[in-house]
Amino acid sequence: MNITLEISQSLYESLGDLAQPFETPEEVIKRLIDFYEPKETDSYESEVTPTKIKLSSSVNTYNKLNINFTPEDPLQFKKLLLKQKKAWVLLHMDDGTKHLHEWNALRFTEHSDVLGNLRSGYLRNWREKGIVNAEIAIDKSELNRNL
Repeated sequence: MNITLEISQSLYESLGDLAQPFETPEEVIKRLIDFYEPKETDSYESEVTPTKIKLSSSVNTYNKLNINFTPEDPLQFKKLLLKQKKAWVLLHMDDGTKHLHEWNALRFTEHSDVLGNLRSGYLRNWREKGIVNAEIAIDKSELNRNL
């Protein structure tokens, strides 16, 4: 069941400032909730210091996964992915290593969500996996210089 929620224009624009490429407002909200939800490893008995969420582009950048697409334009990237049915994912890990993966997007359609696919696949549980940055490119040679 979907519920319609009315928000102010300024809050909507703040969500836009927090959005990563290809991300919908709903996905931004989900990501913020995931970040601030207590994890299983969190102790409820420990002293908790409340934090305020400031909706701006500078929200805790040290806990935000940077995702860079090549080409940068979301529409161009998706158009090329639909044509090539393949992309490359370079994951930068917190231990300094890098892992290159071939993304076979054979079932990717014009109705598919690029970021949603990545977040449910290569980027799922990125914090636990130690992923600190992700580069996604249609052309592998765009990533070779960063290996």
